[in-house]
Amino acid sequence: MKIETTINIIKEIYNLPTIKHREEVNLEFFNHICKKHYFITITLFDFKNRLFIFRDFGKNYGWELLGGSINNNTIFDFHDAIQEIAEKTIETRVFDIQPIAFIQNQFDYKKSSITHIGISFIARPLNKLNVKADIEWGFMKTLPPKMFMTNLKIADLAFKIIKQTTNLPSLKEAVTSENLSLRRLLHKNLINPLFDKFSSDKIKKYIFKNLADKFKTFLDVSSGDDDLIIDIANKFNPDLIVCNDISPASLDFLKEKINNTKLEEKIIFTNHNILELPFRYKFDVVFCKNTFHHFKNDQEILDALKIFKNLGRKILIIDIEDPQDSTILAKIWNKYYVYFLNDQGGYFLNKEKFKKLLSRCFLANEFVVKDILTVKGNYLLAIIES
Repeated sequence: MKIETTINIIKEIYNLPTIKHREEVNLEFFNHICKKHYFITITLFDFKNRLFIFRDFGKNYGWELLGGSINNNTIFDFHDAIQEIAEKTIETRVFDIQPIAFIQNQFDYKKSSITHIGISFIARPLNKLNVKADIEWGFMKTLPPKMFMTNLKIADLAFKIIKQTTNLPSLKEAVTSENLSLRRLLHKNLINPLFDKFSSDKIKKYIFKNLADKFKTFLDVSSGDDDLIIDIANKFNPDLIVCNDISPASLDFLKEKINNTKLEEKIIFTNHNILELPFRYKFDVVFCKNTFHHFKNDQEILDALKIFKNLGRKILIIDIEDPQDSTILAKIWNKYYVYFLNDQGGYFLNKEKFKKLLSRCFLANEFVVKDILTVKGNYLLAIIES
């Protein structure tokens, strides 16, 4: 997806503020920035909600946030750009990535001027940081008095957003796919295909049957590495699909599947905590698959349902029914997912409880729950139109 297209989509689905900056610069600096018109900044927070800042004495910029310019001439994915910047500067990948503002920097030299457009993101590190020895850095709970250009305004906004966050993302959920890539490849390429006809294909038919023939926008709130989202894109051809997951590795798998295809212009990938989805947009369809058993309690499920209600005109939720109330095969499959694939979820619902939770957020005539019996157990499919 081209940079301009990505920026327009981000504007539409997040409704971000714009931070503007203008200054006079010397000729050397002006010539240096002429070929670089787009950039990214990253306000990195640890799990104590402290902000990462650094200063490179060789550059004489003062305290800075992570960031870098973007190549104008390539197919652009902002998550790839963010990971590249993070790995280059602090030698770790990041997750829980949220855009918080557009940045507009205008630089003037005599009668000439150039404008740079940037997007500022919040993120958290997946691993320990490894910063170059000649760079001073730290995690701060308060802002330093002076920072480079718009960095102070960006950091101030980021602190305000972080303070409003009530649900911290699960690091375990984020790194599971990173640590078990070989097992997951074995699962996807050998184990799963053997049983697709009796499980995944059956579920897919139900989902396709209950999707509207024509919808323009589609949000998958927790795609994982399931390429069902690609099948949906190919069959229904919506204008926009937002593919979200808390695991960067899961998103990377799906990105590889659509590389150099027409779907690159239709699918945008996001990396948000499902309980803190920052979208400010109404999607035609909100889709959630195999996620509810990852919640810790009823309240988290209710919080998720309220979020979905605000984001979607039609909502489809599918999850495995409690294996303990199901067949012996369902129990065996559950142990396989837990012990071989290290699945983090364990809060399963039966049909009666699922319907009770739905009824606390939706009217009785707004939803229906269907059973899909598969070799892996009974799946519950909720179809909601509120």
